[in-house]
Amino acid sequence: MVRARKSSSLSLSNNCCCRLLVIPLVLAGAAGLLDCSVRAESPREYQIGDTALEDITAPSQLVVINREETAALKEKEALKVQVICRYNTNVARVVEEEFHAAFASTKSNFLNAVDGFYNRSTLDEQAVAAPKFRRLVTSVQRANRSFPLTTNIARVWAMGESDSTLESSLAGRLREAMSQRLRVPELPQGLPLTYNLRMVPVGGWDEAVTVEMAEKRGKLFPRTNLVIIGRARSEMRSLFTDDPAVGKFLGGLMRTNCVVDADLTRQVRAKHTEALWAADRYEPGQVIVQRGQVIDKKIKAALDELHEKTAAENLQQLIVEDQTKADQRQIRNRWIGAGSIVLFLVLVTMIWRLARRRPEGSLLPARVLQERTGAIVVECPSCEETIMVPQVTSEFSSAKSNSHQWLLPHLARIIKDKLVGKLLTQRSTLLETQEKAAADVAELEERLAKIHAPLQERLRAYEQRILDLERELAQKGEENRELIRAKIQLTKEHMEAAKDWVEFN
Repeated sequence: MVRARKSSSLSLSNNCCCRLLVIPLVLAGAAGLLDCSVRAESPREYQIGDTALEDITAPSQLVVINREETAALKEKEALKVQVICRYNTNVARVVEEEFHAAFASTKSNFLNAVDGFYNRSTLDEQAVAAPKFRRLVTSVQRANRSFPLTTNIARVWAMGESDSTLESSLAGRLREAMSQRLRVPELPQGLPLTYNLRMVPVGGWDEAVTVEMAEKRGKLFPRTNLVIIGRARSEMRSLFTDDPAVGKFLGGLMRTNCVVDADLTRQVRAKHTEALWAADRYEPGQVIVQRGQVIDKKIKAALDELHEKTAAENLQQLIVEDQTKADQRQIRNRWIGAGSIVLFLVLVTMIWRLARRRPEGSLLPARVLQERTGAIVVECPSCEETIMVPQVTSEFSSAKSNSHQWLLPHLARIIKDKLVGKLLTQRSTLLETQEKAAADVAELEERLAKIHAPLQERLRAYEQRILDLERELAQKGEENRELIRAKIQLTKEHMEAAKDWVEFN
C-alpha cells in the first residue's frame, strides 16, 4: 500500500510538470495565429509609347510632378529675381591715386627739363611767350606720355604758380565720373539684366560672397543707372573740348567698378525657385489612363508616382506586420521562458526532495516477540512489514531455546534484499527523471534556435532592401530622392530595433 501511494505521488508530479509546460506553449501558439494582411498591388509597368491594356485609377489622392512645366515655371520666376552685381568701392580711390601720381611725375620731369634748358627753375612772362619755351614743352611731351602736358599747364609750372586748384579740379571731375556704376558692355550669356539690380559692395574682386551675404548687404539699384564704361569715357572727353588730350587721359584712367556675378545670381535664383513645382493632381477614383490609350510623358510620370506610392505603402505595411510578428514572438517566448523556468524549478525541487529523503525507520535491530500461542512475530521497521513464524511442532520443541540463533540470519537476509531492491527502484526513478529533464531542456533550446532563425532572415532581408533602395536612389531623379531617403531611414530604424530585440533575447 505504501509503494502504491508513492508511485501515485510521483505520477501526479510528472503530470503537473507536463501541464505547466503545455500551457505556455499553447498560449504562445495561439498568439502566433494573428497574421493576416492584404497588400496593395502595383499597376502594370508601361513605357512611353506603349498602349494601356487596362484602365488604371488613382486609389488615393495622387500628386505628380510635371517636369517640363516645373522647369518653365522656375525659369519664368527666376527672371523676376534681381541680377547680383559686385560693386568694388576701392576702384575710384585707386584711379584717383594713379592720377595724382601721373600729375606729380610729369610736373617733376618738366621742371627738371626747364632747369636744364634755362639754368633756372622759374621763368618769367617773356620767356614763357618765346618760341623756345614752346619747343621745350613739345620735347618734354614727347618724352613723357604719362600725362598730357598742355601749354597752359606748362605756363603755370614754369612760372612757379600754384597748381593745386588745377589738380583738384581735374581730380574732382575724375572722382565724379568714377562715382557712377561702370560696367563692361558684354553681359554673361543667358543672363539679361532685370529692371532692378542687387548691388553688393565689396572691397576687392576676389572677396568671397555667399548667397546670405548678398541678400543681407545688397541694395536695389535701377538698371538705367548702370553705365557702360565706353559711354562714360566719351562723356569725360566731351567735358574737355578745349584740352581734348586731358579729357582723353582722364577717360583712359577710368575703370569698371561693377561686374555682373553670374554664378551668385544663379544660386540666388535657385534658392528662390527651389520650392516651386508644377504638379498634376489626381483625386481618389480618378482615371489616370484608359484602356487603349497611348502612354505619354505625363501618364508615365503619373504611373511612376503611383508605383512609388504603392511600394512605399507596401513597405510600411510590411514593416508594421514584421513589428506585430516580433511582438507576438516576444510574447510567445516570454510564455515559453516562464514555463521553462517553472518546469526547471519543479524538477530541481523534486530532485532535491528525493536526494534529501531518508528512511523512516532503522534497519536494526528487529523486534522479535512471542505470542501466547507460541508463534514468533518479527517486526521490521525499514520494510514496514510484520513477519510471523508459526508455532514450532513438538518434534522441534527441543530446539525452542535456540530459535533466535537460527532465525536471525534469515531475517537479516530478507531485510537486506528488500532494502537493496527499494534503493535500486529509487535510483532508477531518479535517472528517468534526470533524463526527462535533459530532454526537455534540449527541446527548449531547439525551439529557441528555430525562433531566432526567422529573425536572422528578416535582418538579411532588411539589409538587402536598404541596398536596393540605395541603388534606386542613385538612379532616380532629384524629386524622388527625399522619398527614397525616408524609406531607407525607416528600414534602418526597424532593422536596428530587430537587432536590439535579438541581442536582448
